[in-house]
Amino acid sequence: GINFDGKLWFPALLGCYVALGALFTKHSVKMMFTRDEDFRFSPKRNGSRISIKTAIGKNGEIEAIETRTILDMGAGGPFAEEILDRSCVGSLGLYRCENLRVEGFAVRTNTPPSGPFAGLGLSQSFFAIERHASRIAQKMSVDGGVWRQEQSVKKGDRLPSGAILKDPVPVQELLETVEAMSDYRRKWSSYELLRSGGENKRLSPKRGPLRGIGISIAFQGNGFISNGSDRGNYSVELTMEKDGKLEIRTSAVVSSPETLRIWARSAAELLGIDEEGVNFAQNRTDSVPDSGPSSLSRNITVITKLIERSCVELRKLRFREPLPITVRRAYRAPKTTVWNGTVLDGSPFSKLSWGASVVEVEIDPIDFNPLIRGVWLVVDGGRILSDKKARSSLKIATLHALGWASRESLAYSNGVISSMDVLSYDFLSLQSAPPIAIDFSWNDSSVPKGIGELPFACVPAAYAQALSQAADFSFDTLPITMRSIRDVFAGEDKHR
Repeated sequence: GINFDGKLWFPALLGCYVALGALFTKHSVKMMFTRDEDFRFSPKRNGSRISIKTAIGKNGEIEAIETRTILDMGAGGPFAEEILDRSCVGSLGLYRCENLRVEGFAVRTNTPPSGPFAGLGLSQSFFAIERHASRIAQKMSVDGGVWRQEQSVKKGDRLPSGAILKDPVPVQELLETVEAMSDYRRKWSSYELLRSGGENKRLSPKRGPLRGIGISIAFQGNGFISNGSDRGNYSVELTMEKDGKLEIRTSAVVSSPETLRIWARSAAELLGIDEEGVNFAQNRTDSVPDSGPSSLSRNITVITKLIERSCVELRKLRFREPLPITVRRAYRAPKTTVWNGTVLDGSPFSKLSWGASVVEVEIDPIDFNPLIRGVWLVVDGGRILSDKKARSSLKIATLHALGWASRESLAYSNGVISSMDVLSYDFLSLQSAPPIAIDFSWNDSSVPKGIGELPFACVPAAYAQALSQAADFSFDTLPITMRSIRDVFAGEDKHR
């Protein structure tokens, strides 16, 4: 995710190099990268090329779909199986279809090894299928939001991968909410009238900026897919001391103190003690249990649940046994999540989070700079443990997703990033952030689910569709920069 998940494994590889150096030299060895070296050789998001073909019925339904995914994993990306599985699942989207063919390839190249960045492949594949969905809607001359409401899966349906959706699927509700928040229907009709009339091809400073709006939907799969990644016996341990204070022992690495406050508040409420009386043991491998990887929102979806289960058990024993009392609860992946990655069949995820996004843009007719007028995001993440933390996480992830979609351009030449790219690499800052509106589909009866990856799956496709409507040109690659737009209007793009 955005908290350096993509680089967590890289120091271990460097540690092997350093260990070999120390072994051969019989001296302590320290490896330090300069800022330039770190930028050039540290892991990057894997490159993807995803091709999608569909057969469409008379009413706009998908009768058959064929996808082909090719991933550039660099010099032996260690998470190739996980990323490839997730990419193939995401490339089918969340639309009903019984006839499908899926091919996926992970390719080793001479670029730095690719890491498991936000979405672990789902973000790229959802961009592809959502852009394809928007093109289907355009060919059918219907609103993309309406088409998605009609064709998306519902409770009881099967995902194209074969998983039966037993839990509620709030896609209809999310689409209706995000459309109302953004005034999507009215804006889409107005901008589409200008586009279909050819007005967007006549650039003039007197005419004003060109505008467009896009919509997309996606899900976030909670946990890992591949066997072994999330199949361990992970646990947390709680001890209530004689003075009534509680100590929580876990190896989970948190990205912000707010996560610790969420756990402390939850434990305090369940045990009826003051929040100040909850402490966390120092994270040392010799004194805390193995709680598994702190990626893919596992701190919220797994560790929170283990702490709550431990507190419930501790509450039962508290007045029956003398203090101190220690309780340990372990997590095992549900047996229901049977997944066959070879034939892409089964239930790849234990839980799904859902999201819908709308992005509105305008293009300056003089310098072709794309200005984001607004971003609207609606999320169903189950029980929200902290409204403040959830909104902050989604806003930061949205900024990263917009930066990835609009600015962050890198090119390799013979496996090396050029000095010009190092100097000109750009990202979206908080100071230049567009208005971002976030809402939740509140469901306190559900378990907490991860939401941090949803902006990466939703926002880029909506952004690309908005620019496509504004420019009357189908943008199907990322990033879409000011230069990309200028080339289109200058007639330099061969597909214009």
